[in-house]
Amino acid sequence: MVTVQDQANKKVLMQEELLMKVHSKQAQEEERMEKLRRIKESQNEEIGQAKQKAIDMLLATQNELLSVFANVKVSKYKWVVSVKTRKF
Repeated sequence: MVTVQDQANKKVLMQEELLMKVHSKQAQEEERMEKLRRIKESQNEEIGQAKQKAIDMLLATQNELLSVFANVKVSKYKWVVSVKTRKF
């Protein structure tokens, strides 16, 4: 036969178990959020590194194009000068 005291003890045990489950779920949620935060930070770093690499490549290409353009300009200028100074 179940006494009032037994029912009260069972109720207290169930409340304690429920409280432990709630705390466990909260801890799991906090851990999941922390992992998600670290993943996002890692992705942001990778994106930042990829952007920096792309910018570096674009700057290198721009420098090469400017160099070629300058060489073409100089060559064209030399050609024009040589044509103008040529005596027929």
